[in-house]
Amino acid sequence: MSGTRTDAMLDDWTMTLKIGAADLLSSLPRSFAIIDLDMIFLEASDGYLELTGRTREQLIGSHVFERFPDVTSDAASSGDIVRNSFRRVFETGRPDKLDTYYYPIAPSPDDGAPQRRWWRAENRPVFRNGRVVALIHDVEDVTADVIAQRERDVRDRLIESLSDVATWQFHPQSQTVIASAALAEMCELDGETGDVLVAPYLDRVHPDDLERVVSIFAANANAPAGTSVDFDFRVVTPQAGERWFACRSELVRSEPNAPAAFIGLSIDITEAKMREVELTRTITERDRLIEQKEVLLGEVNHRIKNSLQIVSSILKLDASHAHDENMQGRLQAAASRVQAVASVHELIYRAGQVDTVEFGEYLGDLCRAMEDSLPLEIALIHESVPLRVSTDRAISLALLVNELVANSATHAFRDRKDGTIAVRAAVNETRLELSVSDNGDGRPEAPGHRGLGTRIIAAMVSQLEAELRQFRGTQGGHVVHLSVPIDR
Repeated sequence: MSGTRTDAMLDDWTMTLKIGAADLLSSLPRSFAIIDLDMIFLEASDGYLELTGRTREQLIGSHVFERFPDVTSDAASSGDIVRNSFRRVFETGRPDKLDTYYYPIAPSPDDGAPQRRWWRAENRPVFRNGRVVALIHDVEDVTADVIAQRERDVRDRLIESLSDVATWQFHPQSQTVIASAALAEMCELDGETGDVLVAPYLDRVHPDDLERVVSIFAANANAPAGTSVDFDFRVVTPQAGERWFACRSELVRSEPNAPAAFIGLSIDITEAKMREVELTRTITERDRLIEQKEVLLGEVNHRIKNSLQIVSSILKLDASHAHDENMQGRLQAAASRVQAVASVHELIYRAGQVDTVEFGEYLGDLCRAMEDSLPLEIALIHESVPLRVSTDRAISLALLVNELVANSATHAFRDRKDGTIAVRAAVNETRLELSVSDNGDGRPEAPGHRGLGTRIIAAMVSQLEAELRQFRGTQGGHVVHLSVPIDR
């Protein structure tokens, strides 16, 4: 149809309908613009204006590449691609279709920052009197499609790069499977690709796992579409032998009441399973060694306790045969110190723990043992709270309590035969508050005296980083108070 006839018919239609040519062109559903030989916008459809974010006043009469400047820096820029297409149409009079191309534009004239946009366009000539006088630039924004396709391509490349990932579609009703080449390779079934019977693949399933695999699909055959069906199982192949597969799938239906199908992928997880087995074996061996170590340490503590008790008994025996009263006292004190340490090892052995002891329980045992060595007229009472402390700190505390009780028994009751010694322990936030008091005449060791007991007390206080105070009790007697940190 010639350009003259087209103009005449268009004029007749617009006169009859009383619609202007510009109104008719701008209202067509496509996104297009009419561009003259100087590449000036003559008209544009409403779709084109909406697509480019421009008004008719902003566009009509302006140069195409001034309104939409080329911001790419490639050797063959986007602007050159479009400009060359326009020139081919003007020079040849034939339509020119462009492949998808990248041409960023600003969303509006006020927004100068161009956005990433991909386009598909066809440029068609407009004739008058047999000559090309303009072109129709028919354009489509395909940005979303390009981005989606690129994402699909990336996913496909990633899946293809994983040689141990296979895709499949299983149809329980027909007992067929659409198997990928990767699945056939993993199962060593050459040629069993595409839509094939599932039997050869089931034959590869480990005999101990076959019933479970079949029952999983049967149990989910009536489940709603979208149900996830995930499981692991073993296969046995002629070359690779026993392998572990992880299957991740989803149930689909072509229609609500159609038979179920399962679309999924399989991954070879043999190496991960082997690591899991090795880790389990390692943990089992570790637990066995730990248990063995605990038994050995318990035995060591039991033997240490027995050895210390033997030493304590020997010292007590020597004390009972000593004729010198001073020597007798020293031997008795040494036996008491050894027994204090032995009692810690006894508690460790009974509790079955080697790193901490229950100090409240231990303090009671220690006081009962010490009371047996005191004169009958002196009572030893104790009060404590549950508290776990490290073994080393328990030994230091044991020696401290032993020396403080012995000190009270020796010096507090010089002018009387009976009396009471009290050992009390309490917890105040992060500190153990320990006190040893008596109701004697309140006289400690003589001024300037630095006996072994005093030196042991000073050493244990320093080792425990404790604070020590001595004062007279409200009811008389002497009080030694220790504040010991327990959060270390």
